[in-house]
Amino acid sequence: MFLEVKKFHSPEGGRGVKNMARTSIAIRFLTQLWLCLLSFYAGTLFGAHSCLERDPLPSEPSQKKLQSISQDIPIQGSDRADDVLHSKMLKPKKTKRIPDSMRSIGNGFARTSKDEFIKFFDFGIPYDRPKADTSDVLIIYQSDRSLPETHKDEIVWHSDGQIPKLHVEEATANCDQMNVILTKLPDSNPQCVAIMANYQSYHIQRWMRLPETQTRSALNRTLPLRHVSRGDGSNGIKAYKPPRKEDIMASVDMLKVYLNSLERTLDLLKPIAERVARDKTIIVMTCNFGQSELLLNFVCSARARGFDLSNVLVFVTDRETKEIAEAVGLETFFDEKGRNSSPVPKAVVLSTASSINFLF
Repeated sequence: MFLEVKKFHSPEGGRGVKNMARTSIAIRFLTQLWLCLLSFYAGTLFGAHSCLERDPLPSEPSQKKLQSISQDIPIQGSDRADDVLHSKMLKPKKTKRIPDSMRSIGNGFARTSKDEFIKFFDFGIPYDRPKADTSDVLIIYQSDRSLPETHKDEIVWHSDGQIPKLHVEEATANCDQMNVILTKLPDSNPQCVAIMANYQSYHIQRWMRLPETQTRSALNRTLPLRHVSRGDGSNGIKAYKPPRKEDIMASVDMLKVYLNSLERTLDLLKPIAERVARDKTIIVMTCNFGQSELLLNFVCSARARGFDLSNVLVFVTDRETKEIAEAVGLETFFDEKGRNSSPVPKAVVLSTASSINFLF
């Protein structure tokens, strides 16, 4: 902005020119100040808009987390610090092998060798030799108190994806109770095992996709699962059939004989049992004439190994077997009134029917 300065021919002309020059300088200063303020205001608006479009600053919890992580980062070397920070931020969160919704069913898994498990516990049953896919036993721990003293972290939490393997004594050290389920795939049909927390039951229910009617039809995947008996096969054949009426009545007749002679038999048996018992223990055996050779073999084998047979009591079904057992030094019980005392017919010498009837 330029101002035209005119000269006046007056006594005070010099003073007027000076005043007008000062006014021009003041106007220039105010104009530049106004432009500066306008530029600052525009820059402020533009900068605020840019900040809103960016990600917000970390929240206070995130800042605290970063601060706690940074406290563990070594100061030496910025590259090393960046690596540690990166690894901590990318470390996955630990998860339990069994979620809390099934905590009453199990709190963790472990496994042990099937060979060790069978040898450590006396199951009293024959067992299949372990193969590549049956060489381990799966153990589910149902409470924190049942967990072993070692490997607790691997048992409860996911680590490398593998279920830890322990020695059988170590794996069961804190198990005051243990339920064992024996199961395998009987055929090529898909099989599942479901464990549900409920009132304690020591029976395994079987569910199969079989028709309701008793037919020899195999599994049908279009049918729903239904509760079946332990004798039902996948081919529809029932291995265990209900007894016939005549079989039931025959059992009832034998039960009548047992109940009618119970008191008299106990009176005869009591003095013999008191004489044979050792530390309130009696080994009871039953034998008929057809099995008398096996009885003799047992006696010879036991005495050759130094076993004491003084507390063995043999329930015999005939007089001939009674004489044989007593001849080798065994105590016997034979109810002559309750049995036919005549010599054993040849037709039943090798039959076990007399032994079955005698048990009643």
